[in-house]
Amino acid sequence: MSRPFSIHSLLSRAELDELENYAREPGCTIEKCQTWLESRGFVVKRSAVHRWKQQFELSENFTSANELAKVVMAAGKSSDTISMSEAAALQLAQMIFESAAGLAERGQASPSEIRRLSSGLRNVVGSKAVLQEVTERHKRAVEEAEKIAQRGGSGGDVANKVREILGVPAIPQEYIDAARKAMFG
Repeated sequence: MSRPFSIHSLLSRAELDELENYAREPGCTIEKCQTWLESRGFVVKRSAVHRWKQQFELSENFTSANELAKVVMAAGKSSDTISMSEAAALQLAQMIFESAAGLAERGQASPSEIRRLSSGLRNVVGSKAVLQEVTERHKRAVEEAEKIAQRGGSGGDVANKVREILGVPAIPQEYIDAARKAMFG
């Protein structure tokens, strides 16, 4: 079992909440947290602040990941693949923008790093477009298959239309016959 941080034993719950809110601010460093504590009369070693801040940031990252998982799960439950994709794409785009902002704030936004982040964003947007296209093609295949079935078309006609729209090649009859023979003799 892990040992509680000395900061937890020094601060009241309200003070700890204030420190956590302060630590969430962009650019808040270990030194700034230590200064914040000292300005309120607490004497804490830098190493203790460092350990506390590391654990706090880990916990914050876990909470963010948990919230992302909940959003993706909710979208998945709606059985709407596009909503799930959009939720994931939005979260990834937000992470990319936050990374870029953090790099810029620290003066580390090199051209190669910006290119890398831009490439990541382009991939997210491209993946969403591909998924949208595939989903539309699937919808069209189902609609066309239903039309053929309603007109009295055969199962083969329906299957061929679906294959045509989805771009799936037909299986040659000799392969089907060979598979039947292998399975049933």
